[in-house]
Amino acid sequence: MRKIDLPDTFIVFDLEWTAWEGSLERKWSGPGEYREIYDIGAALVSGPEFEVRGTFRQLVVLELVPELPQYSTDLTGITQQEIDEGGIPFKEMVPAFKKFAGELNIYSWGSAKGNDGDKFAENCQLKSVPNPFLAKQFKNIAEVFQQHGIPVQDYHS
Repeated sequence: MRKIDLPDTFIVFDLEWTAWEGSLERKWSGPGEYREIYDIGAALVSGPEFEVRGTFRQLVVLELVPELPQYSTDLTGITQQEIDEGGIPFKEMVPAFKKFAGELNIYSWGSAKGNDGDKFAENCQLKSVPNPFLAKQFKNIAEVFQQHGIPVQDYHS
């Protein structure tokens, strides 16, 4: 296995997307089930001590799903009211996140089933929003953890 070195400065990010009871097992194949992003959080990390140099957080207005499923609220604590009051359209969030992340590598927790970068690209496609990121810019931080002896199969994001 090739050694993966973290760059000196990078982004760590996490997305929340709509989910329903059993949607994971169904692979979001039920009627009206889309993995629609409604929250993005990221940190700009730098140096050997992983100092946080900046953060990005944005709620995103739902366009494909009429209302945030209660299951999603139960998982994340985010409510439809919070999205209504503080959310912006996906097409506005994308350039704002690009401005924050620039050309840096973007790490999220992933698995063989994909990572948050895949879901970001999926939402761009679903909403006909140009994706300003290269696929190779998104990285799986679980691979880095695994190289350092952390049993990643015992954890999830």
